[in-house]
Amino acid sequence: MCPTFVEVGEGMTRLVVSLHDVAPPFESQIVQQMEALRRVGMDVVTLMVVPNWEGRHELRSAVSLTNHLREWRRRGCEVALHGYSHRTHGPIRGSLVRQLRGRLFAAHAAEFLTFSGADALTAVDRGRAELEELGLGSIEVFCPPGWLITDEAEDAVAEAGFRGLVGITSLQDLPNRRLVWLGTRGYMGVHPLHQLGASMLTASAPLLLGGSSATSVYLHPDPSGGNGWMAAVRRVGRMVAEGIEPATYRELLEVLSDPAPSAGSAAGDLEP
Repeated sequence: MCPTFVEVGEGMTRLVVSLHDVAPPFESQIVQQMEALRRVGMDVVTLMVVPNWEGRHELRSAVSLTNHLREWRRRGCEVALHGYSHRTHGPIRGSLVRQLRGRLFAAHAAEFLTFSGADALTAVDRGRAELEELGLGSIEVFCPPGWLITDEAEDAVAEAGFRGLVGITSLQDLPNRRLVWLGTRGYMGVHPLHQLGASMLTASAPLLLGGSSATSVYLHPDPSGGNGWMAAVRRVGRMVAEGIEPATYRELLEVLSDPAPSAGSAAGDLEP
C-alpha cells in the first residue's frame, strides 16, 4: 500500500532534531551533543537508540547511558528504536534503488535491507521490549539504520504496531499510511563521500517534491572522536533563534493523524 502525501499543517514550521546511533560505544559524544543542543535552545530531541550495537554492546548493560536516557526523556525528549544491532545479517534485498543506496552508503549497517518480513518483526518486537523494560517509555517511532528498509520489513514494522517510520527525508504515519516530506540536513559522521551522498539526496528532495513545513536535522557520532557535528548544532541554533518550533516525531504524528491529503499526491515509486 502506497502512502499518501500530506502537509504537516498550514502555517506551521516545526524542527525535529535527532541523535542517531545512541549506543554504549558513543555515550560520551551523545552526552556532548545533548549538552551542545541545550546550549543553543534545543531542549526537545529524538534519540535514535540501538538496543544491542553490532551484537556486542547491549544497552541494558550500560547503566550510565540508560540513566541519561531516562533523564532526557523526563525533560520531554523522545526515544525511538533505531534497528536492533545496526549491522547487516545477510545479502542486501529490496528495490534496485535501495540496494544501490545500501551498498554505497550502508554496506555494513543496512540491517533492515537484509531481513525477511518475519525476521524484521522479531527484531523490532525484541528491540522495543528491551527499551520499554529499561523504563524508556512507550516506543512508537522506528528509524531503520541508514534510513533503509524493504517493503516487507516496512509492513512488519506496521504490523508490530509502530506509529511512525522515519526516512531520510520523510515521516510516515503507518496506521493511516500518510507521509510528509521533511526538509533535512545533518551530520553523517562517516566517510566524506557518504556525507556528500546524503547531502545531495536531502538537497534534491525539495526540488523534486516541493517545500515542507517541517525540518529535520540529524547528528551522528564523529568516528574520529572529534566534534565534526558542531556545524549542524550551529544550524539548529540559528533556526531556534528564528522562532522555528522544536518538536518530536511523535508530535508530528499527532498533527498527521487526521489531515486532508494534498491534492493529487501519491507515493508511487519515490524513495523516502
